[in-house]
Amino acid sequence: METLKATYRNLSVAVKYSSVLFPFDITQFLQALSRQGFVLPEELMQPVPLGRRLDVSGFVARKGEVTVRIDTNRHVVAVNAADVGTVVAEMDAVDSLLGDELDFDSSGLVQYYEFLAGLTTKAKRNPLNSWHTHFSQVPIINEFSKILETEVAPLGLRLSESGQSPNQPNWFDIRIVPLFQSADNYHLIEVVFRNPHRDQVFDFARGFEDTLIALLSLIEQG
Repeated sequence: METLKATYRNLSVAVKYSSVLFPFDITQFLQALSRQGFVLPEELMQPVPLGRRLDVSGFVARKGEVTVRIDTNRHVVAVNAADVGTVVAEMDAVDSLLGDELDFDSSGLVQYYEFLAGLTTKAKRNPLNSWHTHFSQVPIINEFSKILETEVAPLGLRLSESGQSPNQPNWFDIRIVPLFQSADNYHLIEVVFRNPHRDQVFDFARGFEDTLIALLSLIEQG
């Protein structure tokens, strides 16, 4: 089976809660992460005064190439990692940690889970030529060329589910364009996949690279 040779700039899985207040005790969560081998920033290891809420925005723990982020204002917990298998496994571990160590059941409080990926991959065919080939005979592109008085072609592709609004928990956005610094040789890919159901996000993430290989093979044919 073909494997994707990619350089990831960003790779994360996050959960967004719909509660009014941040739904669990952050100090207890950080202590639980520490017991699992995560290293915390020095400023987060200081005791929090009684009755004061800990507000956090950004990185809170690291273990190797895995990082955990929290945004208390947006009610988001996220995991970043270097590869797809690890990022899914570590987000699953965070969910289990919350249940086992904090007795926190998130099932009724999740607004959505979200998979984010930003990466580059070497093209098998010049991306600029690929887009020109696929769209050169599309009527509206020909009309654009007439208006602009020069031959034009789309500089990539952006896909989402037909008829769906971006401002909702169920949404995906796949953007594939030439990497501007090396447009003859590389694709730049950015992906958002969001869904209220955890398993749908995890399943998409696990199969993401196979999906991307299939999309790129269509783009590069012809």
